[in-house]
Amino acid sequence: MKIWKFGGTSVASPKNIQKIADILSAETEAPRAIICSAFGGVTDQLITLMQEATKGGNLYVESLEKIRERHIEALRELASDADLSEAHQQVGIFFDKLTDLARGISLTQDVTTQTKDHVLSFGERLSNLIITYALRNRGIEVEYLDARKIIFTDSNYGNARVNREKSYPEIGHYFQEHSKLQCVTGFIGSCPSGKTTTLGRGGSDYTASLIAAALKADLLEIWTDVDGVLTADPRVVPEAHLVPELTYTEAMELSHFGAKVLYPPTIQPVRQFGIPLVVRNTFNPNCPGSKITADAVTTSSPITAISSMSTMAVLTLSGSGLVGVPGSSERLFSSLARRGVNVILISQASSERSICFAVNANQADLAEQAVNTEFELEQQTKRVDPVAVERDCAIISVVGEGMKHLPGVAGTVFSALGRNRINIIAIAQGSSEENISLVVKAKDEPHALQTIHRNFFERVQLGSIVLLGAGQVGREFLSQVEKQLQFVREKYHFDLRLVGVVRSKQLLLDPSGISWTNWQEDWNEAATDFGGVSSLIQQLLDLKTPNLVVVDCTASGDFTNLYNELLSHNIAVVGANKKVQTGSFSDFQTLREISSRKRTPWKFETSVGAALPIISSLESLVATGDQVQRIEAILSGSLSYTFNKLQTGATFSEVIREASEKGYLEPDPRDDLDGTDFARKLLILSRLIGLEFELKDILVEPLLPDQVMRADSVDEFMKRLPSLDEGFRERVTSATRQNKRLRYCGVIECRAESPKASISLREVDPSNAFYGLAGSDNLISFFTARYPDQPLVIRGSGAGPAVTASGVFWDLIQALVVGRELT
Repeated sequence: MKIWKFGGTSVASPKNIQKIADILSAETEAPRAIICSAFGGVTDQLITLMQEATKGGNLYVESLEKIRERHIEALRELASDADLSEAHQQVGIFFDKLTDLARGISLTQDVTTQTKDHVLSFGERLSNLIITYALRNRGIEVEYLDARKIIFTDSNYGNARVNREKSYPEIGHYFQEHSKLQCVTGFIGSCPSGKTTTLGRGGSDYTASLIAAALKADLLEIWTDVDGVLTADPRVVPEAHLVPELTYTEAMELSHFGAKVLYPPTIQPVRQFGIPLVVRNTFNPNCPGSKITADAVTTSSPITAISSMSTMAVLTLSGSGLVGVPGSSERLFSSLARRGVNVILISQASSERSICFAVNANQADLAEQAVNTEFELEQQTKRVDPVAVERDCAIISVVGEGMKHLPGVAGTVFSALGRNRINIIAIAQGSSEENISLVVKAKDEPHALQTIHRNFFERVQLGSIVLLGAGQVGREFLSQVEKQLQFVREKYHFDLRLVGVVRSKQLLLDPSGISWTNWQEDWNEAATDFGGVSSLIQQLLDLKTPNLVVVDCTASGDFTNLYNELLSHNIAVVGANKKVQTGSFSDFQTLREISSRKRTPWKFETSVGAALPIISSLESLVATGDQVQRIEAILSGSLSYTFNKLQTGATFSEVIREASEKGYLEPDPRDDLDGTDFARKLLILSRLIGLEFELKDILVEPLLPDQVMRADSVDEFMKRLPSLDEGFRERVTSATRQNKRLRYCGVIECRAESPKASISLREVDPSNAFYGLAGSDNLISFFTARYPDQPLVIRGSGAGPAVTASGVFWDLIQALVVGRELT
């Protein structure tokens, strides 16, 4: 035996009601009863009708006529010609009674809860009557059943309690006497005096569940406008998917915390008798829906679904007067109960100093008043503080029986939220381990739901990228990422989305995504001034996008505070920018400490040797206890290229011009040729091995004379370079005669008593590793306690937008992967 229930959207129009008839006609085993809600929107129309009637006069008439016209029109379209006259008469009787009620409310300008229930009952009574005639017209034998004949309640109008001991036998007896399919009004019952009552929110579902329980049905199906119970609200989490099976307990937890397809009272009657409940979609009848049973097959995820409740307020009672005082909780919650305040969540730490609880926002003032009145004496003596109220909150509930005895679920939830900059206000979890509930600010509710859902249900996660600087390296980075999007998705399970570009004091942000290839067009249309670094920081912090990584391909020295704020707010940073890493030592240490403490990646591999694994290799040596004794390095790809080209007979000025055209040099070549860029790289390495150096501590031998370096412009500087050609030719020739080559080298001496770092132009012979360098190669040798004589050598191309961008790309992937593993 099956019982079916159809919701308001399923019966919202004649077309939808025909779908119900189609579903019934296609069934090999027809249900014993169908319970239908009012036509979609009619309950709200009836409430409006009453509100207008209480104002007096005839204001309500227009609303009444709209309701009448809707139902008459549906009747004309659905009923057979043979039944139409009778049906019109029956519907007319209903509207005569409804008109009398509305007129009475208008005269008294008041509506009692009893009258309100009576008026609201017409929604279900009219819809089920019309649906009965519609099904008869399709050849289905069906009878109309007013649930007030079989559902008996108390007199708590608006949310009446059902007397099951009286209702169940009457339901059984009635169905024994009536063998045809019954079309039953949901939502309504009758109290001992015979007056109409309503069963509260989700009352039609509850009616169906009561009938199924009374008849010991084999199955209850609730037909709605979604495929079943989903892992989250699809309006907030588009990736939400169907939960094929869940337990009664999971269903009750989800229904309590806002899952719209289920209502808490519905579960209990069918659970009592072990009757399976299936949620199905009227508009997709081929979908099997979600089956709710006592022993549902659990999914691979430890959680089954996530739900939320909006418009919440959190109240906190605190003070030393609560510690160790029996009865404080009883007084608190009794005071709330006396005022009719429903407490939704409770949290108390073992210190007993404070109790916090959540209520609906519309009861926050009442709750605050009730508790302050109850503890007025303690507040006067300063033993208890006035109640603190935090409004604009939401409750997120993570539900699943798979969480039982499984370590790490709560940690994953909290870590994921923390990494996405979502603050948790309160937490509650019972010892059943079936529900973790937490309170966040209402503005964070959508982001919190999306974040938790991604971490538990989605194999592929979203990686959000903001690019600072769209110069040569930045543009090459965008190009490389665009070509590898599918590879990153398949290999690392991330969908990379460009959500921001910062360039030349302007900013383009779009959380929904910016084109990797046509970003310039978006930029030209929508970029705006970002108003300084402080404003930029705030705009980045306000981004509600998952797994955000800021990629810095600028050469700005003004971003230290930006890095500080980003890392402090769990936003990973990838930096090809050397200037932040080579600011003051204290700033560098602070950033490292924040990154470590917040467990937020700060990657800057490309700030030393483009894509060469120099920093990662050095960090692995230090992390495993090796002692670095000496570092020798050529870390300027541009200068390596320069001296290798000089070896072929080219002039110095020609080489510099060519290197600049290839992108090996900074826009102002002097930034490379003065040794400062090289010094910054050496400084980064020095700091990574624990030397507290500043940039001024790196001794740099000038490569070019001051009169050339101090040219007023880049053009003037380039014009002065030919004057140096002869001098460099002579030095190259002299070195060549001795079978040596010129190399601009850096050395870090790690002697404990007097560590130092220097850069100078040297002549090296074939026994030196630097001798055989070609092109723009970098080379670094680590002499350590483990590598005392034969150093660990890393060699490869160290200049050019392509290799630098590839290193930035790899840092980005590491930042995303490490961030995911930390959750």
